[in-house]
Amino acid sequence: MKKQSVGFTLVAAIALLITNNASAQCVHETTLRHPLQTVPAPSQGFGDYLGWYDGVFYNGHHAGIDLPATPGTPVYAPASGWVEKARGLGTIGGIVVIRHYGQFSVPAMTKSNYRHSASTESSLLTTLIHVDPMVQEGDCVAKGQQVGRISSISRPHLHWETGTGNQQRSASGSLFGRQSNRTSAGYYFSGQLMTDDGGRDSSAVLATNSSTSNNSIGLTDEQRADQLLQKCATSRGLSPYVSGLGNRLTSGDYRVQYTVGSIQAIAVPLRQTTAVLHYYWGGWGTVDISICN
Repeated sequence: MKKQSVGFTLVAAIALLITNNASAQCVHETTLRHPLQTVPAPSQGFGDYLGWYDGVFYNGHHAGIDLPATPGTPVYAPASGWVEKARGLGTIGGIVVIRHYGQFSVPAMTKSNYRHSASTESSLLTTLIHVDPMVQEGDCVAKGQQVGRISSISRPHLHWETGTGNQQRSASGSLFGRQSNRTSAGYYFSGQLMTDDGGRDSSAVLATNSSTSNNSIGLTDEQRADQLLQKCATSRGLSPYVSGLGNRLTSGDYRVQYTVGSIQAIAVPLRQTTAVLHYYWGGWGTVDISICN
């Protein structure tokens, strides 16, 4: 018995050493990108309640964002991290779960069926479902690396979840939190318990930790322009002040200009610590975003 114990300890130590050495190759992140290259409008959002649908009684709240996509569409890692799950889930396709380390800001949310405070997280968990994996469990993946393809299922789409903390997860990795809150159809009876157990709105987390225009889902062009300009002002050490639409341009030391869908936006710093953000529907033919890079 003593020899077996020593042998097991030696194997465990070697495994730990290999894991720690490989961990140094994974980058700690502070920003995220969207898992799809082309961002569709979501068909279902975080926290949405679903009862009867297509002959199935879901009776629960949705823990992710559903994004319609054609089978075979590439799915990318939102940030560098470790692949914790990569496997098939039968008739609903497959799953890829990635643990990211770094520093991430999670905004406070107050909705009719859940609420949570703002937080700074040292790790996030990305769960991508209805995806055929192209990586293996234990892999270290880079931000933007293709980790899978949209599965060929009856209603092909990407189910994208973002979680905080050390979530208790089911054996398949597709469900999290206390088992008593999980419905048989993969939803959650209580939206509040779902967030208490670490579920977060992927779109809100992405918007707070991203500076790329096509990384904002479920937002209007105006909201996306606002997000871009505020990110830019913050990166320049400015405190953004958002003006109304169509206000006159005020001269300053420099200006930053964006085109976001139908909105053209410009930021003009007035003082060292203040920037006024303006929005227009037209008037500029060029875009200069180098100031934010």
